[in-house]
Amino acid sequence: MELVECTDTMASISINLDGNMNDKETMFAGSIYSVMVLTGWTLAKHICDRKTADYDVVIKESTSKFIKPANSSCIAKSTLTENPTQKANDNLSISVKVELLDKSSEKCAELLGNYIGIIKKIHIDQD
Repeated sequence: MELVECTDTMASISINLDGNMNDKETMFAGSIYSVMVLTGWTLAKHICDRKTADYDVVIKESTSKFIKPANSSCIAKSTLTENPTQKANDNLSISVKVELLDKSSEKCAELLGNYIGIIKKIHIDQD
């Protein structure tokens, strides 16, 4: 996998078919899912890094759909589905859509994910 681009509104990661091929000569579903989760996480992390607070980013939930076999190297592209939301506990909720496109730009898979930026609490030791 290789980061292609990351901006305030999108991230994209490429994945090669070589090394991710199953016995049907298409990409493993696990590889597809992994690159989609990572691409969504990359966008969520970028958004959190631009804030003044310090966050750990995790995926809270996701749904994925495999549309057609990926028989070439692909690119996963993530975009926000809505503006990030600051929660009462200061965590950030970041919803993204990730599409996996083959070399012909046909959609092979899709993931909807909700990532959470968990604010890091600062602990001060008092002696």
